[in-house]
Amino acid sequence: MPELKLVFLQILVILLVAKILAAVFRLIRQPEVLGEMAAGILLGPSLLGKFAPEMMNALFPSSSLGPLYALSQLGLVLFMFLVGWKCGWVCCGTRRARRFWPAWRASRDRSSAEQSWRYGCTRIWETAQRNFRLFSSLARR
Repeated sequence: MPELKLVFLQILVILLVAKILAAVFRLIRQPEVLGEMAAGILLGPSLLGKFAPEMMNALFPSSSLGPLYALSQLGLVLFMFLVGWKCGWVCCGTRRARRFWPAWRASRDRSSAEQSWRYGCTRIWETAQRNFRLFSSLARR
């Protein structure tokens, strides 16, 4: 249970520092995402680990980085899913996007044909190499 409290504390600190730096960057008319990236650098081993290693080891011990990493990967997957979901509905609903569907479909088909061609050529090459090795080993006898 103490490990769960530590993970929640880590998440709280990360979100708090990210929001504070995002607000600071908004005040200086920069994108908020730059503030969030700066928070990651500030809390990471580049700055916090270099100038206050005991605080970093207390807040982010190596035993608790596994659950934090798993949560970050889950967040990334959900974020990418939401971006794709929103882009799919926004981009496909416009009249301009509908004009490009046939081109997209053709490029998809061309890509599939190209991949099939490469796979087929690779299989033929591997078979030819195998047969040549077999032939050359028989010819040496």
